[in-house]
Amino acid sequence: MADEITESAVDEALGRIAHPGGMHRSILDLGMVADVEVRGGQIRVVLALPHANAPTGEELVRKVRQAVGEIRPGLDV
Repeated sequence: MADEITESAVDEALGRIAHPGGMHRSILDLGMVADVEVRGGQIRVVLALPHANAPTGEELVRKVRQAVGEIRPGLDV
């Protein structure tokens, strides 16, 4: 199917998200993406944060939802 979303498309979107701590590297390059799963209109991204109370966690979740949601509006991220 031509409009099927692939994990590589999701990886490309995640690769554009810079670490919010000013490290000038993407969360993908820093190994902060533990898993990506694509099933139909749903995308699951598991982030690996350095610790549970990481102050950047909520910001990263927001950025991931925004970046992946831009692949196709209406996706469940």
